[in-house]
Amino acid sequence: MLLVTCCGAGGRDGERGITVYVAASMSDVFKEAASVFTRESGIDLGLEFASSGSLARKIEAGAPTDLFISANKKWIDYLDERRIISSVDRKIIARNQLVCVEPVIEPTGITAAQQLLRAQRISIGDPEHVPAGAYAREALVHHGLWEALNRQGKLVFAMTVRVALAFVEQGEVSLGIVYKTDALLTDKVKVAFNFAQETHTPITYHASVVSGTKKVEDARMFLEFFSSEAFHSILLKRGFLLP
Repeated sequence: MLLVTCCGAGGRDGERGITVYVAASMSDVFKEAASVFTRESGIDLGLEFASSGSLARKIEAGAPTDLFISANKKWIDYLDERRIISSVDRKIIARNQLVCVEPVIEPTGITAAQQLLRAQRISIGDPEHVPAGAYAREALVHHGLWEALNRQGKLVFAMTVRVALAFVEQGEVSLGIVYKTDALLTDKVKVAFNFAQETHTPITYHASVVSGTKKVEDARMFLEFFSSEAFHSILLKRGFLLP
């Protein structure tokens, strides 16, 4: 879990600031977006990055935060059902794609999901906590590969999708299943193939104001920023799809 304070102290004495919990796969987007938003609004942002599941559990346990960004619908619904987030202050802010990546210096020759049983080890996010891992599990189930890969011990679970990517970069696994946007972050991996959209539920990023925040107006202001041309420009630049 990584805590980043952007453009100030996220609420120093005498200053406006909110705390935002963000899915790890959107860390680069939000670091850039925070600078733009703070410059325009004067509101400091304290950003904490981790898997959506880990962040949702922290919010459920009472961690002080004002806005939550989830990499799937599951964890935003989880908090909504418990009335921990505001049902009226939530929206889809971006979409993504699922790909299989391999090290540039040691390609596997695998070009389709049906060939994955030939792989030695495959890194994915832990499906119980990491949305990218849950999407990967859905895609592998769709192709009839999940049980066999699990039984053969070929799946390596990572605490975040970025860690799953790092395993590929470092040569600790032969393949990784990550978001397309993650694959664009490094020249040490390349995309072996894309998973078709119909193999998994749509990859959507959700944002919501946390119930009980004392900074609801500032949190709503940042929520509205996600519909701006400035935010959409950042998304497209980094390979995300618009909502």
